[in-house]
Amino acid sequence: MVKMSHDPKTQKTPLPTDRLLATQAQGCHDMTMNEITFQVSRDQESGWLTASWDDPAGGGITTQAKDLRELQQQVVEATQCHFDPGNAPRQIRLHFMEDPVLVATEEVA
Repeated sequence: MVKMSHDPKTQKTPLPTDRLLATQAQGCHDMTMNEITFQVSRDQESGWLTASWDDPAGGGITTQAKDLRELQQQVVEATQCHFDPGNAPRQIRLHFMEDPVLVATEEVA
């Protein structure tokens, strides 16, 4: 037997309670988050960048790209798909797990 959730005020078609819980766990959010932070790392074999964010409600977002410009586009698109319309975070932060190292060489005159 499937339990049904029903709100008489909205008169919406009721959803089975188990389906409603599964939908919430898949990333549907009732409240807007202001900012989320993706962890970014580079795969040593392929050289591709990978960005991931773990949703506190369960699940999360993972995407990858060949370069930073493409990764930014992928992250924005994946975030828009993950959240309900109007509930996407206003800011997305990228946290690089490994800081880039610049080599400065001293020129000999």
